[in-house]
Amino acid sequence: MLDSQDIKLLQNMITTTIAQELDKRFNEQNRKWEQKLDKRFDEQDRKWEQKLDKRFDEQDKKWNINLHRILDQRFAESENMILEELDRVEIRLGRRIDNLQKSMDAVNEFYRISLLEKGNLQLLEERVDSLENRLAVIEKTIA
Repeated sequence: MLDSQDIKLLQNMITTTIAQELDKRFNEQNRKWEQKLDKRFDEQDRKWEQKLDKRFDEQDKKWNINLHRILDQRFAESENMILEELDRVEIRLGRRIDNLQKSMDAVNEFYRISLLEKGNLQLLEERVDSLENRLAVIEKTIA
């Protein structure tokens, strides 16, 4: 029969074999779980990336729409401000032109009056000369 040393040796062998078999099974199971978890994590990462990409794209579109709306509004406001300022400048320049036109009309009227007075003075001078000549002729005939 087997003595106690043989039994211990057999027990050690069985224990070692069982431990090796259990280690092998645990390692295999651990490897399978790691593969499954890696696959799930990769899948989950991919899903999250898709969701985030979709959300970022939607947000980007919203921002672009809002940006265009705001820019259009600001451009319209700027355009209106420029047009209002142009209207004010046009009114001011119109008043100045009207004032200049009035001044020019006054100068033209003064010029016409001056020409008429000059003509009248020339006629008057001619009449005076004519009367002086006539008076000189009458004085010669009387004397």
